[in-house]
Amino acid sequence: MRSKTDWPPEAAGVLGLLESQPPEAAMLVGCFLAAVAHPDHAAELAMFDKLPSAARMAVGRFFSFFLAGGLDDAGREKLHSHMQAWFVCQRRFR
Repeated sequence: MRSKTDWPPEAAGVLGLLESQPPEAAMLVGCFLAAVAHPDHAAELAMFDKLPSAARMAVGRFFSFFLAGGLDDAGREKLHSHMQAWFVCQRRFR
């Protein structure tokens, strides 16, 4: 997986949640990021209210950044690859 320093600050902040949040919250963040990165852009906003407040703030900043065109196609592909690797790691360590 790529270093968080390779990402815009809005993306790095939300990617950091994958490591800093309890497993259930990290999985919600991971699902949100994977949905945003998916080519269909089918972000699941219903999970937003289930996040701890610090995670909700970072995810909200990222989503605003994303909606404003903060990630181009290459950035979405990079995020999609990153999230695929993250989910594989989560599965491996269970």
